[in-house]
Amino acid sequence: MKNKIILLVLIILLIISQANASEYYADIIFQINENGETIISGTTNHPQLETKTTQELTTKNGPKWIFEINITDTFSEYVYEIILPTGTEIEKIETNSNYRIKTTNEQITIIGTGNEKPINVKVNYIINGNKTGINFMDTLILIIGIIIVIFGIYYIIKNKKNSTKQNNNKITYDKDALTERQLKIMELLEKNDGKITQSELQKTLNYPKAALSRNLNSLEKKDIISKERKGMTMLVKIKEKNQKD
Repeated sequence: MKNKIILLVLIILLIISQANASEYYADIIFQINENGETIISGTTNHPQLETKTTQELTTKNGPKWIFEINITDTFSEYVYEIILPTGTEIEKIETNSNYRIKTTNEQITIIGTGNEKPINVKVNYIINGNKTGINFMDTLILIIGIIIVIFGIYYIIKNKKNSTKQNNNKITYDKDALTERQLKIMELLEKNDGKITQSELQKTLNYPKAALSRNLNSLEKKDIISKERKGMTMLVKIKEKNQKD
């Protein structure tokens, strides 16, 4: 009977330890250089995503490059940015994430987010200059693109006044690069005229203290918010440049 009780207690302790196991999270950036070298930076508690520089995430076959990362562990939430070399052309993206693509100064960035799932992403790309030539389809696409640009410029000029009005009240930070928890924090800040105490955030959102602190640190690193101690309280504020006009 005594042995059965001891066995039952051990089983209960095992279940509790598994239930309290650390959940994985990630808010990271993959900066890929022209030679395939990848610089990993950001905030995470997963050992495979620690800050480092590696060549293990890219392979090359002729002019084609492949960036691939597969982590089978489940993440409670994650957001990543894959910054490709300047002049890159994407051929294919395979991922289980919700993602979008943005281009700044001929540099493509893939932004992916997810909740309660592993991180799986594979990007096939070519760096301009490695292509062997321009075929008929490339030329046709270029001509169509020029025509579209011409009509686009005409449309912009014609509707300049309306476009100016519509550009008012925009928020300068990129909402697609934030996790669901970070978006909730920003929404609450905006409802409170851009500032609120950390304790009030904790009380209203009911996030674990560690998760709230981690997400506030990520928002601060992204230069979206600032934190200021006021006596015994911590005041969280949206930086002026990120507030609505």
